[in-house]
Amino acid sequence: MAIAYDIDQANRIVHVLITSSISIADIEDTFTAIQADRQFTKSAAILIDAREMRRAFFVRESGNLVQVLASQASHIVGSYAFIVGQDFDPHAGRRFLIQARREGINLQLFRDHSAALKWLQLPQE
Repeated sequence: MAIAYDIDQANRIVHVLITSSISIADIEDTFTAIQADRQFTKSAAILIDAREMRRAFFVRESGNLVQVLASQASHIVGSYAFIVGQDFDPHAGRRFLIQARREGINLQLFRDHSAALKWLQLPQE
């Protein structure tokens, strides 16, 4: 599967790994599976390792991705950390962040896994 997840119950973080090309439907299916998982708690944050995600997906689908994340905000407490690859276009990232924040989503982009994890573990406003 192009998306896999693991739930860290102790830290209340869902780790999502994207390993190849995906679609919006793949993301929606993954969130549905996460919500149905017995280990999932509503206050969990989401850490998405998108380093292998194609940049074209973000450029083409960023608006749709924001809508999926916004629809989940009532189920998953709205903290999302995305780890992006070194080749990720910073302009696409800024557009994505602006769209997400306009929808009220607490989201941040990172290039480093440990920085993303540390940010999720901070008290969120």
